Amino acid sequence: MIPADIVSDLRRQRLKRGPSRRSILSNLESLYVEHPIFQKAVKEVEAALNLHGNASILPNLQISGVSGVGKTTLVEKIMGKYPSISNGRKFKLTSGFDAWCDEIPVLRVDMPVQPSVEALARAFLKAYGDPKHASGDKKSVEERLRIYIYASGTKAFLIDEAQRAVDRNGTIVKQELAFWLQDLHEKNYVSIIIVGLGRTNFLFDQDTQVERRWDSEIRMTPYQWGGGDVEPESRLHFIALLIAFRDNFPIEWPDDLNLVDDDICLKFYYASRGVIGYLKKLLHRLLRIVVSENLTGISSAHFYMAFDLAFRKEVRGGSLQNPFDLKWEPVLPPPLPDDTQLINLPRKRHKKTKGAQKAELTYALTVA
Repeated sequence: MIPADIVSDLRRQRLKRGPSRRSILSNLESLYVEHPIFQKAVKEVEAALNLHGNASILPNLQISGVSGVGKTTLVEKIMGKYPSISNGRKFKLTSGFDAWCDEIPVLRVDMPVQPSVEALARAFLKAYGDPKHASGDKKSVEERLRIYIYASGTKAFLIDEAQRAVDRNGTIVKQELAFWLQDLHEKNYVSIIIVGLGRTNFLFDQDTQVERRWDSEIRMTPYQWGGGDVEPESRLHFIALLIAFRDNFPIEWPDDLNLVDDDICLKFYYASRGVIGYLKKLLHRLLRIVVSENLTGISSAHFYMAFDLAFRKEVRGGSLQNPFDLKWEPVLPPPLPDDTQLINLPRKRHKKTKGAQKAELTYALTVA
């Protein structure tokens, strides 16, 4: 239950007027409103990294959520807590001489578009700044990676867009990728943090030895509106976020979109489906209208136009109504696509790997 003082504070925010005139181009992108889901994920990462040097086995973490839910913002927040320090680490070479290098507590990479052990290892080397990341055989690449981990004092690897490992050809692209990450974790005393869509789970479900090396999935869910007259905590946080966007917009919103009214807030919840990325998409489209028409004021009609342009495909396909239409009846939005399912069935082969067989079976059972 959300504390009463927070409820009171949020309610006071809902009565605020007088939006800021600062640059929306930077404000909309950088705006961050604290949310319990973010707090939980960041604390899990901090707890894992605090174990470095104090535990024989370090935890591995998986953070997942639908597109636009804020995973990239979370990654940036984590990286901001563990910045690299230029020439921040001193260590001894085998020759006995002292050497200095950048301290990199958390190394962030995107999963390669064409995932493989070698491609991911080279991505790590490139992120470290290795000028020869594209050269050398697999053995030399792994040896250089081991040296960089030690020299840079790396505690964790953060791999974004991890679902790419299961998307290619609709199967677990490289079963050895999961085992290689396991070896990387155990042999180099680092935590592996992967961030992606929910179907990344198929990477770990293929083998019990791999699966047991990972903590329970940290799921980032969209804001929830709830039902009835009782406001759940998530709805209050969504309204606080909405107010923050309104107050940082360069033009005052029209009076008939007063965020004191829950039915008005529901319009924006429907438009965004509780996903911050969709809310930003709507407001960015509105901003483009403001700039292109050199507007000094906006009305509900401009929000209607912005929604129609931002979500043209959904409107034309009939999956979404325009909530800024005067005839719109308050209703919750349709469910979001399920990001936990494989986007393609595994290809049929004469002899399938156990991982592919399990992925195919799991897919069949979950969609039945």
